[in-house]
Amino acid sequence: MPKTDPVPMMLWLREAQAMRVRHGIFTGLASLASDLLLIAEDGALEAPLRERYAAWDLGEAKKLLAGEVSLPEIERRVSAGVNPEPRSGKQELLENIVNQSIWGTER
Repeated sequence: MPKTDPVPMMLWLREAQAMRVRHGIFTGLASLASDLLLIAEDGALEAPLRERYAAWDLGEAKKLLAGEVSLPEIERRVSAGVNPEPRSGKQELLENIVNQSIWGTER
């Protein structure tokens, strides 16, 4: 019986294992991307996100996003005293919508 070198076999096995891992990662990412597309098409997040970021479409915030307010001006306003009122961003609600869509549970 001829002797075989174990090194090429070990390298082949290592590469085969790495290919299985890569395949699993790619399959998982494809599944996640598919679920996220379904969430976007479903529109389940549109209303909560529109409500959550509604203030950014108004007055000063809109100017800030458009780059019409300089950094020194922002610093001056903050130094003058900004006292925002805490509001729930409903993070858990948004996470539940995503999780329910991904894991297929009922809404």
